Amino acid sequence: MAPRSGSHPFMYGCGEIPKEVSENIRALRAWIEKQPALPNLTDEHLYMFLHSNYNDLQKTQTTVGTYFAVRSATPEMFIKRSPVDPDIQSVLDMLYLVPLPKTTPEGYRVLMYKLRDTEPSKFNHANIAKTMILFSDICTAEHGICPGYIIIGDPRGFSASHLTKINLGVLRIFMKYMQEAKPVRMKGIHIVHSAKIMEKLVAVARPFMKTELTKILHIHSGSDLTNLYKSVPRDILPEEYGGKEESLEVLHGKVGKPISPAENAGGRRRGGEVDRRNGGVDASGKGPFGERNGAVERASLEKTGTIAINRESAISAYFFPGISPPGNRLFIC
Repeated sequence: MAPRSGSHPFMYGCGEIPKEVSENIRALRAWIEKQPALPNLTDEHLYMFLHSNYNDLQKTQTTVGTYFAVRSATPEMFIKRSPVDPDIQSVLDMLYLVPLPKTTPEGYRVLMYKLRDTEPSKFNHANIAKTMILFSDICTAEHGICPGYIIIGDPRGFSASHLTKINLGVLRIFMKYMQEAKPVRMKGIHIVHSAKIMEKLVAVARPFMKTELTKILHIHSGSDLTNLYKSVPRDILPEEYGGKEESLEVLHGKVGKPISPAENAGGRRRGGEVDRRNGGVDASGKGPFGERNGAVERASLEKTGTIAINRESAISAYFFPGISPPGNRLFIC
């Protein structure tokens, strides 16, 4: 099975899909068709879920179910995700969200997080979690399937005052989604420049951490990043971490860019209506994944650019990448 012409970026660089994967895509589709609460997904989406689970069909079914269950149960985390929404903008102003331009030798993509504004009164945990999920979703949509992801977190500036603002309910949802629902291969989480407060934060999060996560969590104390360089080559890191890339501030500025109505209409917004069941089919019957793929359920775009919910929550929870109203900042990952 080869990716069809016009396939989504999920498929970039995938080449010929192995026969056993193609068979599991068909098996997964047959299973989904028997699940009334689940939307029809494109082959590209099914491949993404299978890839994240190393083509294990049973584990993939669990991931798909969890993905939509979490989004259905907590819609507040997955709606009003326009980059110009004030809640999203406030997080972009106070938190660095940076996808490094280059990958590791293994092809792993590296995402970096660090407080940009350390004022505790501006720290809204729910908005931060929502924006971090949005950021990871868009990076997946832009880059597609890759061998894995590495997260680097720099807690400098994080204080006890910030810690008191951690919402355990939000933390539980965030951890469940990122560990059990997000269809990516997580290869490592590195906390650099760690301090005592980080031990307390990890202690708060530990009840929600699966064993697999604890095995790839690496804490780097002090300013010595030698061990980090063993996983992430020094050269691909920002200059303040000893690398040759531009600074976090410069790279963060490239995460979003203003787009004109013409750019928006020409490349990102595909008609006034979007079919969520169908992987993003517009009113003409075509979308970024190619041809129609089953029953059509429509969701209109609100004036704010967020997607209106007008069917059961499982359908409305489906993520359609790249929708942005005129004048928005468009995430580029």
